[in-house]
Amino acid sequence: MYKETEPLRDLSLSHEREGGAELLEIRVPAHCLTSNNRHVRSRQLWGCDLYTDDSDVVAVLMHCGYWSLFLARNNIRSRAWAAPVTSVDLAANLDGLPLGAPTFTPSHHERILTRSSAGSGARLRTAQEVTVVFNLANEPWLKYSAAAVADRGLRPHEWTSARMRTATLYLESHTHRYELSRVAGEEGATDEQYRFARCAEALPRSRMRQLGVPLPGSEVTVLCPDLSWEELQWAQHGVKIRDKFYALVRLQFVTPADLEEHGKSV
Repeated sequence: MYKETEPLRDLSLSHEREGGAELLEIRVPAHCLTSNNRHVRSRQLWGCDLYTDDSDVVAVLMHCGYWSLFLARNNIRSRAWAAPVTSVDLAANLDGLPLGAPTFTPSHHERILTRSSAGSGARLRTAQEVTVVFNLANEPWLKYSAAAVADRGLRPHEWTSARMRTATLYLESHTHRYELSRVAGEEGATDEQYRFARCAEALPRSRMRQLGVPLPGSEVTVLCPDLSWEELQWAQHGVKIRDKFYALVRLQFVTPADLEEHGKSV
């Protein structure tokens, strides 16, 4: 029986049998499934889709989408989780969840707007502006937006199509990682081509540094081998490629030099 003041600990250790895990039933009183739950309000939650065993069960249910009250990934934001700890693996259906659910929000990005209409002195507080999220390998990436990949501005050398000459672009949905890389064309050719592939797994940077980028063929499944830049139709929540839409929530530009610098810092 769930109790708001008592965290459920050691689930993976005390409820596991030889030959397989045991199905554990946790009963939650109705009055705990509200925003008045102190563990929900204080965000006693660490991880994203894979949570630490000291995370609050109601907070986990809300974060996974099983129980939703309002907005933002089901009105609860997970804390950053860095050190390896014992965790409970929960399988959740993420279909229909809001895109771009953050697990890390810099507090200094919160902004306050003041109502300017006459006769009203009320102040309006905006939602926090999130730019950093954790990827499927639990490493910080950028939140996906069309502005982050669109060719625009007065500096063409900073456009995405220009950056792709030296960098590989990695994109993630809630469940998959994709790789967009430039394909070396024939000598004398003027049109640039790109390869769009699905990664076999979301590798950490340390492993990517060993394999190199773009990743070798054994690590990806090529979905579109010969794309022109115009065939990549970037949208607010993803990209449409040859009549198929891929929902996206995270992205990161990676160059071999980036991986080497990361290795030296580690």
